[in-house]
Amino acid sequence: MKILQTCCSFSWGGLEMQTLNISKLLSDRKHDVTLLCPNKSFLEKEGKTLGLNVEPIYGNNKNFVTTLYHIQKLLKSRIFDVIHTQISHDLWSLVPAMKLANCKARFFLTKRMASSINKKDLLHRFLYKRLDGIISISNFIRQNVIDTCPIDPQKVHTLWNAIDVDKYDPKLYSKTDVRNELGIDQDSLTVGLVGRFTKMKGHREFLFAAKKIKEETNLDVLFLLVGGVSHGENKYAEEIKELVKELQLESHVMFTGWSDNIPQMMAAIDILTFPSHKESFGNILLEAMAMGLPIIASNSGAVPEIVIDRETGFLVPPKDADSLAQKIIILLKYESIRNKFGQAGRKRVEKKFLINPFIEALENHYNYTQ
Repeated sequence: MKILQTCCSFSWGGLEMQTLNISKLLSDRKHDVTLLCPNKSFLEKEGKTLGLNVEPIYGNNKNFVTTLYHIQKLLKSRIFDVIHTQISHDLWSLVPAMKLANCKARFFLTKRMASSINKKDLLHRFLYKRLDGIISISNFIRQNVIDTCPIDPQKVHTLWNAIDVDKYDPKLYSKTDVRNELGIDQDSLTVGLVGRFTKMKGHREFLFAAKKIKEETNLDVLFLLVGGVSHGENKYAEEIKELVKELQLESHVMFTGWSDNIPQMMAAIDILTFPSHKESFGNILLEAMAMGLPIIASNSGAVPEIVIDRETGFLVPPKDADSLAQKIIILLKYESIRNKFGQAGRKRVEKKFLINPFIEALENHYNYTQ
């Protein structure tokens, strides 16, 4: 199939990585894939690095009319079987461009984020009418789409994200070597938070929990913040660094910066926390579980679809640093529970979140029109 994947985001996080990963997987399966993305973005750079056909049409300095012109020109010059956008904002340019180009491609939207806005007005009905289907990344998002978007519920399908478990295999990475590289004591226990610097990820709760643990225990523990600063996130990242100083945690918190080898970084971690306020999915949970790590995550959004409380980890109320600290202390003290949760997490990923069944299911969606 000739497939156009689109994402107008300049950031670099789960949304953008999934867009890139799906494009590469489809290309590897001999589909003719084109990636429509912003000019001078992470997606353009990484897409070209992977050898994908990249069309960097979106841009900060381009107005709507200019963007619309270039997209409809692309659609006239190339006949696509499928157009799949990974972000709903792209509908505003894609739908008019498809109409102008008389494009007959099957059209899909993946919904990755919940919306609090009712989109059943006239303009949104015009946009959503063109869609052949919506793919939601969780049951939580599927219900949100049905509640807020003007589309037949039968056209809304859940397709959980997935990962390559062969890449996230703890046997491939040396905990000793990674810790030596990072300068982490081999005998220290480590608690990690992996993700972009956005307020919804729960960095503040993580640090307040760290403060409570240092005050109430004598445990030798280091708290790792893994992740770089993406588009528009510099101010919040600086606020988090200042909070570390205010809480006097400088010797107990490490900022590792961005890593392009997350499984290697996870090899240095003993416990993975995910204190996100409301998450649509959480790919990092799959990656950590595949690496055999026990999880402590917020009981909100789609997280309970991934983490099974007291089986693969602990679920805690969102924005509750005290509960987060209590559960971290339990796992720090009891290695047997850490191992039990880690083993069960790996098995769950192998059973429910494998990449090959995911991409086959996506192809089935492309081939089926409601």
